[in-house]
Amino acid sequence: LIHHHHADGSPYPAEECKVYAAYRDGQTHSGDDEIYWHKDGHSFPVAYTSTPIFDEDGNNLGAVVTFRDIAERRQTEEEILRLALVAQETDNAIIITDKDKNIEWVNAGFTRLTEYTLEEVVGKKPGAFLQGPSTDQETVQRVREAIEKHEGITEEIVNYAKSGRE
Repeated sequence: LIHHHHADGSPYPAEECKVYAAYRDGQTHSGDDEIYWHKDGHSFPVAYTSTPIFDEDGNNLGAVVTFRDIAERRQTEEEILRLALVAQETDNAIIITDKDKNIEWVNAGFTRLTEYTLEEVVGKKPGAFLQGPSTDQETVQRVREAIEKHEGITEEIVNYAKSGRE
């Protein structure tokens, strides 16, 4: 009734159904790779768990299926992947730090500009190796304050590449 066709419209035979498998093999099955169908005919992705039910003699009587519509989660995951791709491929340097300001991730733009690889900078504080004699500490302080307040800021800071180039 709700699990009769694949997303492409082709029939979904019961013997291939992972949800029905709990009844067939007596094992619990779960996943987030199925679709169900609304009464109006449109499909939606689901996360499911299908758990067999046994009587006191151990006979498999059926299964209890719980499922959750994960369409919103899938949209969010797709958006995250798009944003990650943009962050990775932009020419601008992007640094992600933890709450203690230690680098967790940098993008390819950072590597191109600074000559440091991700492996070289993870766990380090950016100021410890990017700043140098021409780095304006007042500007650095304004940036830090904006970050602490969770505010956006546009500033230009002189930093140094691994080779010493400004």
